[in-house]
Amino acid sequence: MENDLSYIAADLRPLAHSIAELHEHSHNARYHSEANLQAIAASYKAFGQRKPIVCRRDGNVSIAGSGQLRAARDILGWSHIAVVWTDDDEQTATAFAIADNQTGALASWNNETLLSQLAELRDGAALDGVGFTEDEVKAMIDATRSDPANDETNDIPTIYQILIECQDELSQSDLLMRLTDEGIKCRSLIS
Repeated sequence: MENDLSYIAADLRPLAHSIAELHEHSHNARYHSEANLQAIAASYKAFGQRKPIVCRRDGNVSIAGSGQLRAARDILGWSHIAVVWTDDDEQTATAFAIADNQTGALASWNNETLLSQLAELRDGAALDGVGFTEDEVKAMIDATRSDPANDETNDIPTIYQILIECQDELSQSDLLMRLTDEGIKCRSLIS
């Protein structure tokens, strides 16, 4: 390949494939907002591609990494991207695509550790590409400093509540189970 592939990690370069030949899955259930695509592009700018996307050989269709493909193509103008190929049938490819997105969505942050790491990166001016803006980090730090739970002299318990609208009962049930598993006191409401 005569193209400069320095934006792809050296070990992944043998997996580089022309982006022009790749297609996003037409029925991708995962939505990528402009903010999400910009965050992916910022990460790629800061770190390059460090993990491949997954494509189904039949049709050159992405089944994991569609947002990465779109950011690389539409925002960064890359000519190639590293790809792992699969010969999955349509049903297996769809199941994997859902599993890939859902397993990531089920993860959660350890807020104390995240805030500590972001504060360290912020002090070193290394927030580029991590997906959090300077304003978001500042707001998290300020919220922690002004949180009455961090004030040992506060004798009056404070209750914080949040109402989250879910698109359907299944989404509500999944969210309730995730929050409960994290030890968050919560209950479901139907109106």
